[in-house]
Amino acid sequence: AFFTHAPAACLVMNPDLLIIAVSEQYLLTTLTQRDQILGRKIFDVLPGDPKDTAADATRNLRASLNRVIVRRERDMMAVQRYPVRLADGSLEERFWQSNNLPVLGPEGGLRFIIHHVVDVTRQMVAESSLQSLALDPGSALAAYFDGMFEGVQVIDMETRYVYVNATAASQGGRSAQSLTGQRMVDAYPGIDQSEFYPHLIACLHLRRHHSMRNHLFNPYASD
Repeated sequence: AFFTHAPAACLVMNPDLLIIAVSEQYLLTTLTQRDQILGRKIFDVLPGDPKDTAADATRNLRASLNRVIVRRERDMMAVQRYPVRLADGSLEERFWQSNNLPVLGPEGGLRFIIHHVVDVTRQMVAESSLQSLALDPGSALAAYFDGMFEGVQVIDMETRYVYVNATAASQGGRSAQSLTGQRMVDAYPGIDQSEFYPHLIACLHLRRHHSMRNHLFNPYASD
């Protein structure tokens, strides 16, 4: 009863990813019904996204849950696009910030996984509009960044490159055009294992400033 009335949008799964409990806030936030999702596996409940032809959100959630199962550690995801199904059966685009947390037994075995979501759709739409305005190729801000000797990168909540100036592109041995629109992990495989990447994710989700000196060697970068 306590979990049902928790103020957070959460559901609980067993290690087989079967939903065994869900909060009222989760039902309200995701427009779902308790009797329609309890006892079902998480990927049978979430609707597919016709705009996500590569099924990135589903793949990313599956990878996150697998990490929780294997490592017995909390896994914080980058913002994902997942639609909700409206009463008329149509899909409405939503963006979600998700955390997956393990619940361990006395001997350290995994008993449950708590899946916590926050709807950040309004924030994403506002930030996208601001980025489009500020980084228009003809804007003064873009011209300022383009003239800098320091590398400047702007990424969205899914770690996709929105803007990369010539210096940053040169440092990575890539062109700005080839990077724009790509996720960091796709453009530079293994970057998610680097020291700075967890700090980057924390900055995105927690809105927390972080400064660090980080030495990276890229054999493909230009001199």
